[in-house]
Amino acid sequence: MNWRAIFVLVVLGAVAVFGWRWYAQAYRPGAIVEPGEVQYVLAIGDSLTAGVGNDNVSRYWPEILAEKLGASGAVRLAHQGDTASQALGRWEVQLRGRRWKDNDPDWQPDLVVICLGGNDVRRGTGRSALEHDLNRWAEALKPLDVPVLLVAVPGGVLGPLDVYSGLWEEVARRHGMYEMDSQALRRVFTNRDMTVDGIHMNQAGQDFFAEQVHRRVTGRGR
Repeated sequence: MNWRAIFVLVVLGAVAVFGWRWYAQAYRPGAIVEPGEVQYVLAIGDSLTAGVGNDNVSRYWPEILAEKLGASGAVRLAHQGDTASQALGRWEVQLRGRRWKDNDPDWQPDLVVICLGGNDVRRGTGRSALEHDLNRWAEALKPLDVPVLLVAVPGGVLGPLDVYSGLWEEVARRHGMYEMDSQALRRVFTNRDMTVDGIHMNQAGQDFFAEQVHRRVTGRGR
């Protein structure tokens, strides 16, 4: 075997090793963060994160998640009705300036959980268009240099076929983020005791979803 062949094998081996490490980081079944590592949680989303006026909720899932993690608190960047693109436009000033709380400019998250795409699905946004907007979010969050959990949204709530299946996983893999599958939200949407209208979570739904996100973050579930 000549030196060129050896060189090619070495390069291919290195690519395989580092590629697997990157893939494992995004999809390893273990913890995303270790106990005591998270002081602040940043939650980005639509009404599933912001809540609605008639939900009778006293504590939303980001705050419950922060408490479960032993963190000091959470900030919600969320607005009812936002698509992935609208949300990015709404919060781009905060994203660029890294100023999450006006009264505490030094506040910085240690973990980001982003749950977007439900309104895109509801409005029939094409898969490629939603993928484009989720990619834009991933790029916008990269300068934070903290773990990002991308929560998948069920695309087949109103029918048996989910044309968005695997989309959030693909985006997470591409950008080295973590992904949580849509099963937790499917369980919420199909349990009348967890919602006020079949979608938006009441307190029982908030508690349940916070626990499912906590299980994913701590490595006890997908």
